[in-house]
Amino acid sequence: MAPEEDQMYVRVDGHEEILNNLSSIERVIRNINEASKVLKDVRDIKEQALDMMYSNVQELNENLENIDVEMPEIQGQESSIPATDDIDIESNSSVDEIHNELQSLQKELSQLGN
Repeated sequence: MAPEEDQMYVRVDGHEEILNNLSSIERVIRNINEASKVLKDVRDIKEQALDMMYSNVQELNENLENIDVEMPEIQGQESSIPATDDIDIESNSSVDEIHNELQSLQKELSQLGN
C-alpha cells in the first residue's frame, strides 16, 4: 500500500442522504421481487384451481348423464323405485336442469381460464 502522504480523501457532502436513498432503492427492489413471486404463485394456484374445477364439473356432468340414462321413466303413480322419506324423486326435468346449469358453468369456467 502506498504511504499515507500519497493517499487522497474526498469528502462527499450529503453522503448519508445518498446512502439512505440507496437503502431505500434496495428495499423497493426487494419488495417488487417479492410481489412478483407472490403474483406468480397466485397465477399458478388460479390455474390449478380452474383445472380442478373444470375436471370436477366434467366428472359431475358425466355422472348426471349416467343418472339420466339409467333413471327409470315414471309412468302414472307407481314406480319400481321404492319411495323413502329422505329421497324425493322428481321427473327427469330436474336432471336436465342440473345438466344445463353444469354446461353454463363449464362455459363460465372456460371464459375465466382465458
